[in-house]
Amino acid sequence: MWCSPGCRSTPGVERQRETTLRAYAGTLSSLPYEPARTYSWPLPGGTPAWDALAAAAMFQFPRD
Repeated sequence: MWCSPGCRSTPGVERQRETTLRAYAGTLSSLPYEPARTYSWPLPGGTPAWDALAAAAMFQFPRD
């Protein structure tokens, strides 16, 4: 069992660790491998409309 220096091993810790790792592995294995397709449509007004929309949304960090 792995334990950092100075920690105390308590009964059942290794079992809890194994259960956590198994649950984490199960969660990761359930994720899709293929990227989801993102649909987008052109914004009416073209590039100037996008620029105006971006300028309106840029309120917290205007220099970024």
